[in-house]
Amino acid sequence: MTTLEEVFKLLAIVQSTETQKEAFDKLNGQLQEEEIINSLKDVNCIYSKEPFSWRFACYLFYLINEIIENFEKVPLDFSQVDLLIEAIHKCEINALELCVKKQKNRTTYDTTNLNDSEYEKLISCLRMFHKFFSIKLIATNPLFHDSQIDYLVGVLSVIAMKKSEEDVNEANKMLIQLQTFIGTEQFLQFIMMVRGFQGLSIDFQIQSQTRLLQLIRSENGFYMLCKMFLRKKSDDSQTWQKYNVIAGIMMKAMRYKNFYEKMVNEIFRTLKKCITSNENEIVAACVYVLKELYGKKITELDEHLNKWIFGPLADLISPQILLCGSIVMEYDDIKGYVRMLDVLFSTSTIVALPSKILHSHIVVLFNLHSTLPDVPEKEKLASIVLFILNNYDRKELQLAIRNLRLKDDPKVLKMHPRIVYKNNALQIGEETATLVDDTQSFIQLLKNSNNSLLIYEIFIAFINLLSDVQNAGNSIITGYDLDEDELTDVLHTKFYKQLAIIEPLQDMIQWKLLHSQLNEKPKEILEAVKDVLVHANSEDEQIVIIFFSIYKELLYKLRDDKERQRMRNDILKLKEKFKKPQLKEQIDIIFSKNEEVPSIDPSEFTFSNAMMLLKSKEVYCKVYGCDNLIKMLKKRDKQAVANRHTILAVAMQNMKEVESYAYLNVIKLLVALSYVLDTEVVDALIAEYQNKELEVDERLKYGEVVLKVTEDLGEMSVKFKQQLINCFLIGSRDSNNEFRTSSLANLGTICKVLSYQVHSFFNEMYQQLEVIIKSDPYLPSKRAASMVLSQILAGMPNLMEFQDYLLPIYHLLKDILANEEDQQTKLHAQIGLEHLNEKTKDFLNPKLNAQKQIKIRIGDDNPNKLNEIKYK
Repeated sequence: MTTLEEVFKLLAIVQSTETQKEAFDKLNGQLQEEEIINSLKDVNCIYSKEPFSWRFACYLFYLINEIIENFEKVPLDFSQVDLLIEAIHKCEINALELCVKKQKNRTTYDTTNLNDSEYEKLISCLRMFHKFFSIKLIATNPLFHDSQIDYLVGVLSVIAMKKSEEDVNEANKMLIQLQTFIGTEQFLQFIMMVRGFQGLSIDFQIQSQTRLLQLIRSENGFYMLCKMFLRKKSDDSQTWQKYNVIAGIMMKAMRYKNFYEKMVNEIFRTLKKCITSNENEIVAACVYVLKELYGKKITELDEHLNKWIFGPLADLISPQILLCGSIVMEYDDIKGYVRMLDVLFSTSTIVALPSKILHSHIVVLFNLHSTLPDVPEKEKLASIVLFILNNYDRKELQLAIRNLRLKDDPKVLKMHPRIVYKNNALQIGEETATLVDDTQSFIQLLKNSNNSLLIYEIFIAFINLLSDVQNAGNSIITGYDLDEDELTDVLHTKFYKQLAIIEPLQDMIQWKLLHSQLNEKPKEILEAVKDVLVHANSEDEQIVIIFFSIYKELLYKLRDDKERQRMRNDILKLKEKFKKPQLKEQIDIIFSKNEEVPSIDPSEFTFSNAMMLLKSKEVYCKVYGCDNLIKMLKKRDKQAVANRHTILAVAMQNMKEVESYAYLNVIKLLVALSYVLDTEVVDALIAEYQNKELEVDERLKYGEVVLKVTEDLGEMSVKFKQQLINCFLIGSRDSNNEFRTSSLANLGTICKVLSYQVHSFFNEMYQQLEVIIKSDPYLPSKRAASMVLSQILAGMPNLMEFQDYLLPIYHLLKDILANEEDQQTKLHAQIGLEHLNEKTKDFLNPKLNAQKQIKIRIGDDNPNKLNEIKYK
């Protein structure tokens, strides 16, 4: 055989024949057997006439080997590549499948009980395919995946049988070569498939298990394992099963302690990498495996948890440098850290680490939450803190609430008091003795929860806590000899603790989530309130009145009339413990009314509910909240009018809503708000419109709302004439083309709303319009400016007010008609000239209003005269 051309001719003949016998006869007539035998000896393969399929495979191997030897020297065309692929497949059927015996399908193999002759053929066959897979074109071709799996079974079988140390070493090299060419990820997939095959020996299973564990313990091995299992989307139940399988494999890979450190580090490294790349399913798999490992109490895992979770918090608890302005944590670091906590502890109930890991650091996390501004990480921290609180038992929850609100335990880990958020970073602030009030932050955190049972348990905890601390400081004798520091401590002990509990209680009592639980279990909370009153100090009149009122309202939630009356009588007996007549009188007033309607002000509750809906994330909630507030503002509801500035602040925040339905309803709310807060609404909208730090699209939205509010105010908007015209004149000088054009269009609309009473500002307006028309490179801006000028000419009520500008306007419009190329701009100029001509004619030739007056004398003698008069 001298040329590749003859080789491909023979392969073409083989493909054209219908039977194996016919193909062999063709080859046997063209090839010499002796030449085939010598060629096989060169690659250490045996030749045998029996069985016939092996003999035919040897002939095919000879032809394929001739092509491979010259593969890099002579490039192949597509038809030749197809012939080569078909020849390798025929060789596999006649040789590889003969040695690696498949039973019925590819999931059942038999490589056991091979005699010496069969073993020699198996080794020879593997050497043949080792030669094939040394060519990258063949090794990386997906068409050979099945062949590679059979090849892998054969190689592992040789290693498992251990008949010859040389053969084992050679087979190991074959494995390395296959992994190199097809890639570690594909090789791992093949090993996993082989692990599921039946009919293979125990030694084979041990070998495949060993190879699998080696791959998983290698760099990126865990990542490839997850990627292989999770590459196809499935329903939740199947995904959970996949996580379970991955965890089981990882447990086997970490069977020995010397692998713990490496594997745990690999899991955390994969977790961090996939969080950054948003590979959420692999992130969930990492968390699930960590959860399973946590139950095994592995020391190395605890060390990594301390490093990844508590390491960043250590800097917040005890900063190394306390110099004012020193950076403790950059925003990007905060973002990455909070994202890590979020996926570890808030992914789901199945895929999440136990919250008790964070129990000792809950105060630090809440401090971080209350310190951050309104950024996405604040919301995620709220979810994490709520997740921890939700997994406490009642006793633990009581202690946690105490630590969060009272801050009186020096052993509790908390964020350093000097850390502040400034310039997108947590940094050391100035030394100060003032206390930071985080009450509103705590209340907002609770409002983020939709867990009514948790809200109820926290409410119970607050009441019990108030019972413990309401007499705090009573035993302290506050004399006149106290210095400033001692006086601060006494006041803090005596008053701050009670306020820290009462303020959230007063807010929570209005929440619907709490009401649903109070209706189901009123007796439990009545007992807690009663306990507060039993231990109440008569000097704390405000607390006594508040809790008697709460008790009375809760009393009517009892369904048993006899039980209600009994508890009412019991609470009234407590009145005798209070000595002040005025206090007793107030208690009598509270219980003198027998109505069962709660005393909470319905107006206030409606307003609170509407605000809560407006602040919600759900679009339909925002819309419903807007609708309620609009109705309340139109009815001049006392709570809504009193809190109009709060409504304005929240509405301005919601202007960034991308959902058009919610956005349009927020506009309606701002319009309704302008009826009771016109100046502030207009000023706030103009300020945002002129804020160059915002995106152009956002600023354009604010301009749209300015127009809508102005149109609804109608004639009342004249008092904002100066702000409105200046706002859009400034906008017409903006560097952004679209913003400049929009400002000009808005200016024309404002002039129309103001009935064109703009003569006092016309000089500046005309100069700006002239500059844009003559020199603006952006064509839509020129068109808009000429249109605005034409509108003003059409709407000007009195020509004499604009007499100083008539000639310059006339010259400008004539110049546009003579020199402007854009037809639309010329059209606006032509329309403007027509308006100017009409106004001038009307001014020079005023129409006389001729009237005819007819007087009728009632006393006329002719009674028919009235009927003869005709009116025209």
